[in-house]
Amino acid sequence: MSHRRIWKRLLAAFGGLLLAWLLIALFFDPGPVDDSDLALPERKVDPAQNPYPEIRDFSLSEEGVKEIGRLDSMVEGEEVFEEAFVQSVLERNAEVLERFERYAAMRDWWQDEPVGSNMDFNYLFGWIRLAILKRAESIWLASRGEREAAIESAVSVLKFAAGLRASGGPLLTALMADSISGIGAKGVARLLQHHEFTGDELACLAAKLDDPVFSRNDLESVLRTEYAFIAATAMDRATFERVVRPTLSETPAWLPLPLAYKSNRTRSMLGDFYRAAVRASDGDCRSFIAEIDGAIPLGQWAKWSNVLTGNAIGFELCSLGNEPSKGAFQRSFAVQAQHSLLRVFVAMKRYRLDHGERPATLDLLVPAYLEAVPTDPMDGMPLRYNAKYRIVYSVGEDFTDDGGFSPDRRGAFESRQEISIELEPSDSASRPGLPEKKAAGD
Repeated sequence: MSHRRIWKRLLAAFGGLLLAWLLIALFFDPGPVDDSDLALPERKVDPAQNPYPEIRDFSLSEEGVKEIGRLDSMVEGEEVFEEAFVQSVLERNAEVLERFERYAAMRDWWQDEPVGSNMDFNYLFGWIRLAILKRAESIWLASRGEREAAIESAVSVLKFAAGLRASGGPLLTALMADSISGIGAKGVARLLQHHEFTGDELACLAAKLDDPVFSRNDLESVLRTEYAFIAATAMDRATFERVVRPTLSETPAWLPLPLAYKSNRTRSMLGDFYRAAVRASDGDCRSFIAEIDGAIPLGQWAKWSNVLTGNAIGFELCSLGNEPSKGAFQRSFAVQAQHSLLRVFVAMKRYRLDHGERPATLDLLVPAYLEAVPTDPMDGMPLRYNAKYRIVYSVGEDFTDDGGFSPDRRGAFESRQEISIELEPSDSASRPGLPEKKAAGD
C-alpha cells in the first residue's frame, strides 16, 4: 500500500473521529436529571405569622440612610454617642421600628414568590439599616437605665434574622439574615460589655437566648432553596445566555452554546454538590467543608473532560461557584457560634454576680447556668475560654485555635478566623462612642 493511500485513510479516520466528537459535543446530553430528593418539603404556614408580602413594602429616604450611617459610626466608637441625636432619629422612625418588632415576633416566615431569577431583594438592604438602628436603640435605652427594654430591643434583631433565614429564600436572603444576626449579636455583646445587669435581668436574657428559634439549623432548607434558585436560572437556556454567560470568562464568548454547555450534565454536577452539602448540613463546619470539597471533581483532567465533551461553560459555572458558595455556607455556622458565645457570656456574667469572680473554666458554668458547655459549630469541639485575657471564642472559619485573637482585632464577631467576645474590652475606658455605663440599681 502506498504512503499516499495510508495518509488518506489516516485523514479519513481522523475526520470521522472529529465528526463523531462534534456530533457528541453538539447533541449528547443525558436525559432529564432526577433531583426530586433536593426538593423543599411541604410546609404549613400561619398567614398571620408571615410578614410577606408586606415586608417588601419598605424604603428609606437618602437622609434616613445618612442618619443611620452616622448612628452606626457612633455605635462603633468612631463618633461620640450623642443621645439627643439618637433619640431624635428613633422618634422619626418609630413607625417602622414598630413594624420591625412585629415582624421579629412572627415565627412562620415564608417567601410567597416562586424561587426564580426575577426575585427582588433590594428591600433587604433597608432592613439591615433598620437592624443598625435597633442596635443603637438598645444602647440608648441602656444608657437611660431602661435595661429590660434594651434587652428586648437587642434580642428583637436576632429574632428578625432568624425569621428571615427560615423564610425559604435563596442564599442571598440567608446572607442578609446572617448580616442582621451579626448586628444583633454585637448589640447584645455591647450591652453586656458596657452595662451591669441584675441577676433577674441576666436570667431573663439567658431565657430569651435559649429560645429554640436560635438553635434551629436552617442550613438544609437554605441549600435546597438555593439549588432550586440555580435550577430556575442557570438551567434555562434563554436566562442562561442573558444572565449567567456574561459573567463567565474562561470559555470564549464566540463559542456556540451547544458546543460549550450541557444543561442536564451541569444540573447533575450541581445536584451532586448540593446533595453532599445537605448530607453534611447538620454537622460541624469542618466536616461540612470536607464533604462538599469532594463533591465535584475540579482538577485539570475533569476540566478537559468537560471541554472535550461540550460542557466547558457548565464546568466553569460549577467550579466558579464552588469557593464562593463554601464561604457563604460557612457563615451559617459562624452565626450559630455567635449565638452560643452570647449564651456563654451571659452565663459568665451570672456566675460572677453570684460568686464575685469569673470561673476559671467554662465547665464551672455547668449545670447551674448552662446544661453543657456549647459545642463550637466550626470544629465540633467545646467553645474555648482564654481566662488570662478574658475571651470566650470559637476557632472560626480557619479551624485553628489562636487563643481567641483574630488577626484584625479582638472581639471580632465578623472575623473569618477567631470569632470571639472580650468579656471586659481592654479599650473600654478610652472608647468615645458609648455612653457611660449605668450599673443595675442606678
